[in-house]
Amino acid sequence: MLAPQLLPLMFQVYWKVRNQDSLSHHMLTCLVQLASLNGGVMNSSETRVQYLVSYMENFLKLLSMIGTNFKNKEALGISNVVRKLQLFFGHSFSKLPQALHESYLNEITRITCCFAEGAELEEAQLLDDKLYVEAFDNMLEAWTNIFQENASGNDTFVLQAATRIFNTYLKCHLAPPDGSRIRNDEVEEIEDNEDNDRIKFKDQLQIIGMCGRIVPSHSLPILYRLLEDRSNKLKAHLQTMQSQTMTLSDSAALDNLFEDIHWIILIAGHVLCMDSEGEMPMIPSEIMQYSIEKYNKSETNLDATLKVLAGVRQVVFELDFVDQCDHAVRVFSDVLKLCALESSAAEVKLGHFMSPEVGCTLMWFLKRWCLSYLLPTENYYQEVSPTLIGALGRDTDGATFVINFVLGKMQTNIIHFSSEPVLLQDTVDLFADIVCVKQKSTYIVKTEGLWNLVKLQSELKAGSLPQNVRRGLYKGFVLAGSALNDPQASNEYYQQILKPVQSRFKNLLCQENFNRIYQEEGIKNEVIDILECFIGIAKGSQMSTAQILFEYIAPILSELPVFLNIYKNYQVIVQLVLELFGRCAQHMLCYLSVLDSKRLYESSLATVQVYAKCNANRLSTEIFSEESSFQDLLLVLEFLTLILSKDCLDFSPQVSNSEITITAADVSLFGLSFILPLIKMELLMYPSLCSQYYKLIVLIDDLYADKIANLPDDMLTQLLRSVELGLTAGFGSDIVQACLDFLQGLATHIYRNSLQNTKVYQAVMPFLKLLMNLTLSHEISSEMMTSASICIYALICCYSEQYQILVQSLIQSQNDPLVAERLATAFSQLTNNVLLNCERQPKLKFRDNFDKFIANVHGFLLVK
Repeated sequence: MLAPQLLPLMFQVYWKVRNQDSLSHHMLTCLVQLASLNGGVMNSSETRVQYLVSYMENFLKLLSMIGTNFKNKEALGISNVVRKLQLFFGHSFSKLPQALHESYLNEITRITCCFAEGAELEEAQLLDDKLYVEAFDNMLEAWTNIFQENASGNDTFVLQAATRIFNTYLKCHLAPPDGSRIRNDEVEEIEDNEDNDRIKFKDQLQIIGMCGRIVPSHSLPILYRLLEDRSNKLKAHLQTMQSQTMTLSDSAALDNLFEDIHWIILIAGHVLCMDSEGEMPMIPSEIMQYSIEKYNKSETNLDATLKVLAGVRQVVFELDFVDQCDHAVRVFSDVLKLCALESSAAEVKLGHFMSPEVGCTLMWFLKRWCLSYLLPTENYYQEVSPTLIGALGRDTDGATFVINFVLGKMQTNIIHFSSEPVLLQDTVDLFADIVCVKQKSTYIVKTEGLWNLVKLQSELKAGSLPQNVRRGLYKGFVLAGSALNDPQASNEYYQQILKPVQSRFKNLLCQENFNRIYQEEGIKNEVIDILECFIGIAKGSQMSTAQILFEYIAPILSELPVFLNIYKNYQVIVQLVLELFGRCAQHMLCYLSVLDSKRLYESSLATVQVYAKCNANRLSTEIFSEESSFQDLLLVLEFLTLILSKDCLDFSPQVSNSEITITAADVSLFGLSFILPLIKMELLMYPSLCSQYYKLIVLIDDLYADKIANLPDDMLTQLLRSVELGLTAGFGSDIVQACLDFLQGLATHIYRNSLQNTKVYQAVMPFLKLLMNLTLSHEISSEMMTSASICIYALICCYSEQYQILVQSLIQSQNDPLVAERLATAFSQLTNNVLLNCERQPKLKFRDNFDKFIANVHGFLLVK
C-alpha cells in the first residue's frame, strides 16, 4: 500500500479513464479512499508525511492538468479528496515542504472559487442535481479546518486565500457589473414553510463569515461601500417613484437592487456576528481586535462614530467625518439607514414596492447585531474597543438611541407591513430575543420606544395582525418586565401591560347580549385576539414572574370552560383555548405554589370535561382526511402531557397543604378516559397524533402506575389494546420503544406490589407470549431488541409459571428433535443464574443473555 509507485500509477490510470464515465467514477472513489488512508499502516509521523507528500505531488499535477474543465461528477470527487486530506492529515500539513504547501493552498483556493461560480450557476438554473453546490460545501468544510489550524492568522497564503474566497462568493451574489449573478426571471414568493436563504445557505455563510473575519481590513470596507452604494441607488429609485410611474426596466433594476442588498446584509451579518445557539452572543475576537487596532492608530474615533450613528435617520452617506467611524459600526449604521429608507417609503405609500425578503433580512441582521454588540458585558472580554464600548456600552446615549430606533422600526413594520406575516414574525422574534437578555431588557424596559410599542398594540384593531404576532409582542413585553428586580416596580409594570387585556376579556364576557352576538365576526376576532395575548403572556413566563402573571391569567382560565362551550363549533377558538392551557402548563406550572397549581388543575379539568362533552360524537364519527382535522385532539394530548410536568419538575415553595383535592393525575386520567375510545387505527396513522398519544400514556404509567392498575375494566382493555397496536401495526421504532417502556413499567409495578390476583395482572399476561413471538419471528427490529429484552424480563418476573408453559409449548411445537433440543438448551441458558426480582443487576444479566439467546435461536428456529 505504501509502495512509492502505487500513487503515481493510480493517478495515471484515473487520467487515462477520465473520459469514460463508467470507469472514472470508480477510479475517483479509489483516490478519495487513498486520501483517507489511516490506521496501523501509518505507524509513524515520518511515514504519514512521506505518503502525504507523494499524494500531494500527484494530486496537484492532476489539478493543473484539469484546470477549470471539470467533468460531470468530477468536481464532487475532487472536493471529497480535499475534504478527506484535511480530515485525516490536517496536522501533518505543517510538516510539508513550504513550496508544496503553498502550491496546495493556491490550487485549492482556485478550485474553491471555481466551484463557487459553478454552484451559483446551478442555483440560478434551478437544477435538481447540484453537484457544484455539494462540491463547494465540501471545499468550505476543508477550509474550516485550515483556518482553525492557522488560528494565529499570520500565514500570508491563508490570508490571501480567505480574501479570494470572500471576494468570489460576494461577486457570485451580486448583479453585474460588480458581480456575476445570473438573473432568474421566475420571481419566488417567500413562503412560511420554505427555507429562506439564511437557512438554506447557513453553512456556507458561516464559513464565508469566517473568511471575512480573517481579513476584516479587507471585508468590512467592501461591505460598507457596497451597502452605501446600493442604499444611494435605492434612495434615488424611491425619489423617482414619487414623481413618475415605474417602467418594466425600472422594476427589473429594483429587483436586482433588492437581491444585492439582501445578500450583502446576509454576508455582513455573518462576518460581524457568529451563530451562538445555546451560548452567550459575543463580539467576535477578530472584530474586537480590529476595532482596537484602528482606534490605537487614530484611524477611527468615538466622536465620529457617534455622529454617524446619530445621523442614520437622515440617510446621508457623504459625510466629512464618516471615514473616522468604526468600521463595524459603519456597517451597522448603513443597515439602520436602509431601515429608515424602508420606513420612509412606507410612510409615503410606497411600501408595496419594497422587498419583504429584504425587510426580513434587515430584522435578522438587527437581531444578530443587538444580541452581540448592544450593551456588551465588558467582563466577558480580555480587551475591549473604546469605540464599540463608548458607542454601544452601558449607560451610553448611543445604546439608548439604538434601542429606541430598533423598537421604532418594529412599530413601523407592524403599522405598514401588516400583510406580510413572515416579516412580522421576524420582527417579533427580534423583539422577544433581545428582551430575553437581562442586561439588555434592564435598559429596554425604561425606554420610550417600548412604551410606544405598548401603546401601538393597544390601539390596533382585533384581527389586524397575522396569527402569532400578537402573542409574540406580549411574550416580549412580559420578558422585558422580568428585568425589574424591585417588586413594586414590577407590579406597576405588569399592571400597565396586563390589566388592559384582562379588562377587555371581562368587558366582552359581561355584555348582556353576549349570547346573541358571540357569532359576529368582530366579537370572534376580539376573542381570538385576547386569547393570542394571553398565550404570549404565558410563553414569556419565567421563574421570577410566573406567580404575578398567574394572578392575571387565573381568572381568565376559570371562565374558559364557558367560552369553550359557547364556541364549540369554531375550531380556531377551541384550539386557542386548549393551547393557552398547554402553554400555562408548559411555562408556568412548575413555578406555581400548591394552591395556584390547584387552581390551574381545576380550570383544566373543567375545560377537558366540556371539550369531551362537546366533541365525543364528532371525533368518533368524523372521517379525518388531513392532519388539521384533529389539531384540537392533538392539543388535548399535548396539554394532558404537559399538565403532568409538575410531578416531574417542581420549583415551587414546598408547603404542606391538606386541602389539595385535585391533582395533575386527575386531569390526565379524565382526559385519557375520554380519549381512549377514540384511539383507532385511522387516527394513529397520523405520526404527530400517534407520537403524542404514546408519549402521554408512557408518562402516566411512569408517574402513576398504581392508577393505571386500578383503571375500570373497559378503560384498561382499551389502553392495552392500543399498546398492542403500537407493537404490531408498524408505527415506527419510537412507538415500539414507548410501548415497551409502558409494559415494563406496568409489569414492574405489578411484581413489586404483588398484584397477582387482580384484573390488571390478567390483562397484561398475554403480552409475554406476544413479545416472545415478536422477537423470535424478527418482527421487532434488532435496534429494539435490548429494550424488548428488559420488558420481557419484567414480564417473566410477573408470570414465571406462564413463561415455563410458553417455553415448553415452543419446544414441543418443533418437529425436528435436534431443533427442539437446541431450543431447550437456549431457554435454559437464558434464565440460568438470573434472579427474577426486577432488580437492576439481574435485569442487566438477563439482557446480555437475551442478546446471545436471540443470536443463537435466530440461526435455527422457524416460528410459525
